Amino acid sequence: MPDLDKSWGRAFVACAAIAISSASQSSSGFFYVTFMREYSLNHEKGSWLTSVFQAMLEGSALFAFALQKKFSISTIGLIGSVLIWSGILACHWAPNITWMTFTFGFLQGSGSGIVAVAVTVLLMRYFDKYRATATGIRYAGNSLSSLIYPPLLSHLYATFSFRQMFLLLGGISLNLTPLVYALRQPNLRPKSLSEKKNEFLNISKYRTGTSAYKVGSALGGNRNNSDRQVPKPVAEKNGRTLEKRGSAERISSIAISVCHTTVASTGFKQCPQSVAVISKVPDQHIINQVRNTADVNAKSKSENEAWDKEANPPPLSTLLVRPAYWVFVFGAVLVNYSDHVFMGTIVDSALDHGATPFEADMATVCTVPSQLFGRTLLPFLADAGFANRTTLAGACYLLFAATIALLGVTRTFSAYALCAAAAWIFLGCLTTMKHVVTADHFGVEAVSAAWATTGLFVVPMLFCNPAILGFFRDKQGSYNNLYYSVASLHFTMSVAFFLLRCSTLKRQKIWKIEHQDRTPNSKSNELSVPAKNP
Repeated sequence: MPDLDKSWGRAFVACAAIAISSASQSSSGFFYVTFMREYSLNHEKGSWLTSVFQAMLEGSALFAFALQKKFSISTIGLIGSVLIWSGILACHWAPNITWMTFTFGFLQGSGSGIVAVAVTVLLMRYFDKYRATATGIRYAGNSLSSLIYPPLLSHLYATFSFRQMFLLLGGISLNLTPLVYALRQPNLRPKSLSEKKNEFLNISKYRTGTSAYKVGSALGGNRNNSDRQVPKPVAEKNGRTLEKRGSAERISSIAISVCHTTVASTGFKQCPQSVAVISKVPDQHIINQVRNTADVNAKSKSENEAWDKEANPPPLSTLLVRPAYWVFVFGAVLVNYSDHVFMGTIVDSALDHGATPFEADMATVCTVPSQLFGRTLLPFLADAGFANRTTLAGACYLLFAATIALLGVTRTFSAYALCAAAAWIFLGCLTTMKHVVTADHFGVEAVSAAWATTGLFVVPMLFCNPAILGFFRDKQGSYNNLYYSVASLHFTMSVAFFLLRCSTLKRQKIWKIEHQDRTPNSKSNELSVPAKNP
């Protein structure tokens, strides 16, 4: 089993996987404008393809949650990776806008959502204290994608044709499958059992006899193995054979019993040829080493059972009755919709503020430092103990509401870019923390359930998004009132998070009792050694 809070390599692999899988999401503003140009669409119809993609991105969490009851989360992630690159490659041969909606929106969007859920759940299993930081590194992949893909796709679109651009993007996306495979959950059987067995066998050097000895189960092991024939142990002290002495015979039985327990757990059918023969009546430290070896095997078994239990998502009915669960769900709904709206309108809104087409395409890139700061450094402050995670999320809701409201009063592109960069700091932190607070309150496996519930609310909103964008942009002439509406919702959510934190503080003593480390009763694991015969 991997140690908690030490699998940082997996965090960076997750970052690379998300950087590839979120290429279309981070470039939604580019595709929004490009689809309008290629198919001569207005703003309402032009946002339809990206809205379908975003809706499937959120709604596919339902598929991932349902499949998790039949398949492992790593297998589900591989399925999603195949859907991504197959959907992108199919865009090259899409004959019309209808097929483009299916390949770009449905196939690729479904794969992106499934990969996002799988990678997040897999990564969170390896972290506890630094869970927010690790999740922030995973979401840094979205920021890197915003840095890389908008200028890359703009260059490919200018150099090659519209369809050739999808062919090249699909080739890049083929690298996603091996990255997701590298994040697969570890083997549930501990890899160090053979090392522990060898460590036990080195307690003392010994010889083997020629006669046979029936194995006893002094440690309470499997009695079905007690009739196996193994080399007879011989113990000597002062030149006298003590195989009939009670203490020596008991310790020999313990040694062989542990050997059989270890071999049975590793799947071998026979004990090693060299079995321990204790050269003298064992001291207490030898007994302790024998006991510790058995305890390590029992601990490994309990860890495996805990992992298997954790791998199954909790029943949704137990979560739906918790008020805190709905606070996190509606908070995630607001963050996801704000992310889609902000990313999808940033290019068009920059053009409204006097930016050139190149400056508008680069507007997404200019927000990347802010995204990285908000998604990694702010969550690290919470992990380091400078702020509570729920409190940090509530503060980010409030500050994002203030900064996005300022976008409506800006008159120049430079002021717009500055406010957008500030807003992305807090929205980036919320993107990370929306899953972390759920895992802190309900467990890691509840993340997929909350993600699926969030999708039930986000998908209808995204399907209505073309009408919403068309209403504000085509009928009212700008996105300012849209930004004001989103800001008011974020302010309301910040109040809900602060109230939740106050409620949690009142029950702090109970929470400490529930999260206290409980050590097993060591007396129950002690071995009693018979006294020597007088």
